[in-house]
Amino acid sequence: MLARFVQGAKLFPMPPNCPVLQWDYDTRMVGTTLEFRAVCSFLLDGVAHHTVGIWRPSKKLAQRDAAERTLGLFVSRWASLITLDELAGTRDHEPLPEARTEVELLEKFCQRLCWDNPASVGWSHRWEDGLCQAFAEVRLLDVPHTFPSKRHSTQEEAYEDAARRVLWYLQCPGYEEKFEPDTGYVKTVAQDIPEPSACWNKDDNLQEGQPVSLISCLGRDV
Repeated sequence: MLARFVQGAKLFPMPPNCPVLQWDYDTRMVGTTLEFRAVCSFLLDGVAHHTVGIWRPSKKLAQRDAAERTLGLFVSRWASLITLDELAGTRDHEPLPEARTEVELLEKFCQRLCWDNPASVGWSHRWEDGLCQAFAEVRLLDVPHTFPSKRHSTQEEAYEDAARRVLWYLQCPGYEEKFEPDTGYVKTVAQDIPEPSACWNKDDNLQEGQPVSLISCLGRDV
């Protein structure tokens, strides 16, 4: 079912002859029992997504758990929303909140999302080879979504870049055309989607029935 859903993407179909779902597994020992946690990677409308389930006693059960949670997130939760404009309070062209930076705009925009629980934004970053990569963790529909930036020479640039990418993903007015899927990147990674950053919060506190954690690696500037 999940593979069929991903293949049905209309805006940016999957390249031909590529695996629709790619799987990896974490393992741990609980007493004398080996447990598995499945990580599913896929391209949805040209954007690489990684989703994770909870610990299960076999790979098959772990895979099924992650697939069901992912499908529930996209089909049941996202599809149940009318439009992001309506949820964000911009249905009647309400102006965006004033903000000095895009980080501030993202935080204010998320506060206006009228879902079950107010969306919250958390930030982290890491330095590697003199460059900074920021991670915005936005809890949407009670699901933690982690959005990485590209690498930049300053922390401020990295945070602003991550904020712009989240605003684009949420289709914030004025940001709908900020990015687009990178055709060359999609063709390059379709056979083997790169692993998500080690900074991704897989949320070990997920319980039975809770939705899956997710990370999205977004496209190129327009």
